[in-house]
Amino acid sequence: MTIADAASVAALVVDLVALYFLIGIWKDDRAMRAAAEESLEAQREYLGLRRKWYESRTKKIKPASGGTEDTPDLNPGAKA
Repeated sequence: MTIADAASVAALVVDLVALYFLIGIWKDDRAMRAAAEESLEAQREYLGLRRKWYESRTKKIKPASGGTEDTPDLNPGAKA
C-alpha cells in the first residue's frame, strides 16, 4: 500500500465520519422543526381560548328588565 492509497483511505474515513455527523444534524433539525410547529399550534390554540375568554368577559350585558348596561341584573328572578 502506497502513501497515496493510505491517504485515500484516510480521506474516505474522514468523509464517512463527516457524513455521519451531517446526517445527525439533519435528523436533529427535522425533530426541532416538528417540535417548533407543534409549539406554534399549541400557542395558537391557547391564544384562541384566551381571546374567547376575554370576549366573554368584556361583552356588554343587555338589561333584562329595569337594569342598566353598567349594572347587570345579578338576581333576575327577584322582583323589587
